[in-house]
Amino acid sequence: MAKKEHTTSNPSAAAIVALLALALATSLLAVFQWMELLITQQGGAAFCGIDSTLDCAAVWNSDFAKAVHRTTRLPLAGWGLVWGLSAFFVSAHLAFDALRREGYDARVFALRLVAAGGALSSLALLGVSLSLGQICLTCVATYLLVGAFTFFAFRGVRPLRALSDVSPMSAALPVTASLAVAYAALLVPGTRTPVDTKLGLDLPARAEKAPPPKTAPPPAKVEAPTSMVGQYLAQLPPAAQQAVSDSLHKMRTSKTPDVSAYATRHRVGPPNAPVRIVDFSDIRCGHCKHLNEVMEQLAEAAPPGSFSSEPRFFPLDAGCNPTVPSELVDETGVRCLAPKVLVCLEDHAKYHDVRSRMFDEQQTLTSDRVYAIATELTGKSKAELKRCASTDAVAKKIATDVEYASKFDVHGTPVVLVNGRQATSAAPFLYALIVAEGDMNHPAFERLPPARADAHVH
Repeated sequence: MAKKEHTTSNPSAAAIVALLALALATSLLAVFQWMELLITQQGGAAFCGIDSTLDCAAVWNSDFAKAVHRTTRLPLAGWGLVWGLSAFFVSAHLAFDALRREGYDARVFALRLVAAGGALSSLALLGVSLSLGQICLTCVATYLLVGAFTFFAFRGVRPLRALSDVSPMSAALPVTASLAVAYAALLVPGTRTPVDTKLGLDLPARAEKAPPPKTAPPPAKVEAPTSMVGQYLAQLPPAAQQAVSDSLHKMRTSKTPDVSAYATRHRVGPPNAPVRIVDFSDIRCGHCKHLNEVMEQLAEAAPPGSFSSEPRFFPLDAGCNPTVPSELVDETGVRCLAPKVLVCLEDHAKYHDVRSRMFDEQQTLTSDRVYAIATELTGKSKAELKRCASTDAVAKKIATDVEYASKFDVHGTPVVLVNGRQATSAAPFLYALIVAEGDMNHPAFERLPPARADAHVH
């Protein structure tokens, strides 16, 4: 009778097939996301990078995702694959025991343990994504697959005995073993996947001058001099060279609308510099924060007077930017308030210090903190800043910036213009163009790899 009871209570074939299929689908989706992550790290466009809100790459490259990668040596997509492989293993283990007509209670509890872990992790990751103001469509697809797997694990298969009658070790051991094996197998590709995709200037180290020789050396063979920009490009890593090539292509093919009506409000550097950079930023934009850091590096590394910079604003909040979707609203008000306060400080010596501090605190920035930073660094009172930020004149300047940026193809922030053409914020590109004195057709650029039409370099 016991054997018969076991036979009639075996998990249905449909439930097992569904569990196996869902685990396999989750694994394949994780592989796809991992490949997409590598594409974006090389400057390519993510399949799910639709706009400034629906942007998988922004989630994959968030501070949280990088912290997970640094700590565990696996990117988030890698952990999705670890879970998928473990889920497939315990599902297959359950199917094997069910087909052999053996007791499978421990396998059911192992299955539910994996499912519960995946469901809780999905909820946590969804919360992180929403806190960033970004939606990763492939991540949402993963959460749905995990949710369906969890449903079948708890409703599609049922144990014959209570959990208290099953050895905890027999239930937990397969889960632990499968997770450990999957993690170990993926550790090598995980460590080879870059954590930080920010492209730096990659300046060569300055060599110290050697002491003069005691005897005169034989005359050296005279070779054709190599341009400074050629030397710089030659020592860049492949990813940086590709970013320069893609950025140049974007700049060369950019439309050149008449923007003479937009007078300069705040400029750093000479007005007749060979490279004139105008950027439109959002205070919560991670790429904008990186660009701010790049501009500080350029100020130190580039030859004096070789470029000028003009910071402007493109807040991603419909409350002060009618060109973004109406549902894109920052409930904290920071995205609209911060640029208004900064406009009030454009003539102040501490303007850039205030801007940099706001970018540094962008994830935790509040309206009170916006005023506090400005007050701490400039000495202006909160009341004075409030009055200025609420004026029509300041609102008009923000509207002018939005109108200016909208003359170009805006698909997110920052929007970077170089000499009146839309370009990118890639640090090696900006430095190379500065060294080339603004000549986007400099002969040294011909040695770069071919530009990619689908490149998505900010």
